Amino acid sequence: MKMVHRGVFLTAIIRFVLVVSIEFSFAFPQTTKDRTMLRATFSSILLRPKVLPSPRQPHRRLFSVPVEAGPDEREPCLVGVVGGIGPAASVRLQQLVVSKDSRRCQKKGFTRENGFLADSYHTPLLVFNNPQIPNNNRGALGLGPLPVDALTDTTLALSKAGAGAVAFACTTAYNWKDDVSRRSGVDIIDLLELVAQKVASDGLEQVGLLDVDGTHLSGRFRDCLERNGVKVVLPKENEQKTVMGVVADVKMGVNPADGPVDDLIKVVDQLIERHSIPGVILGCTEIAIALGSAESRPQIKYFDSLSLLADEIICRFHGENDE
Repeated sequence: MKMVHRGVFLTAIIRFVLVVSIEFSFAFPQTTKDRTMLRATFSSILLRPKVLPSPRQPHRRLFSVPVEAGPDEREPCLVGVVGGIGPAASVRLQQLVVSKDSRRCQKKGFTRENGFLADSYHTPLLVFNNPQIPNNNRGALGLGPLPVDALTDTTLALSKAGAGAVAFACTTAYNWKDDVSRRSGVDIIDLLELVAQKVASDGLEQVGLLDVDGTHLSGRFRDCLERNGVKVVLPKENEQKTVMGVVADVKMGVNPADGPVDDLIKVVDQLIERHSIPGVILGCTEIAIALGSAESRPQIKYFDSLSLLADEIICRFHGENDE
């Protein structure tokens, strides 16, 4: 403690000597320009003192793995989410993370007696809900401005806030994944690859894909699935109009139970009838909102893109997802 006070005292003496020296110099300036430069130089030193941390102050973390989990060399990865594209999708993603974490806590043996301690076992998450990002679908179709600049700026903001990796709560936004990653230098979680790997690991060789026009036009999702050995079938033109209508309904706040779910199920039934597919990808995150909560049916398996992204977010932080 005495050393700290002694250091503060010496710093004050040095600053006083500098002030006197500067003022003495100002009394005998060569030119007005010299005086101005001298003031600017020393003002930057004197008016912006650097605050050095105390050597005894412990390192503080933004988050930490609970002690019960045991020491681990792995550094938890805090994921940032570019949300607002659309807003309801990023909210549902957070709800999925919380519900999955709650089931993890139940499996860890938390009860009513110690359940209040379960908070520490949930997954930290950074979300930038930025609905001002230009519409990804219109950008992909060439009908509006490209969102790549706004996606990059939002990704950088999340990175500066502490995110070790970033995900987009929108499948169409992945049209610009490579550009955003290159510009920002940030690791972008590839949701399309996560879905494709899940479909392939479940043994499906053919699957239906429900997504917006912009995603279909780019072909990125289809290519990703085909690289993983999965053939893709798409809705017909009139069916795709129904899909786009459902996406618009969800964005406007229409309750999925008031029509959108039934509309999507009809499209799914038509895909099953034509192609005998065993599964359907709920690609667009608004479609995942509408149909992800629907009751599963024995003749079809739904692959919920938002649910798979929630699994990855949990795994990135905890190193596992033992839901």
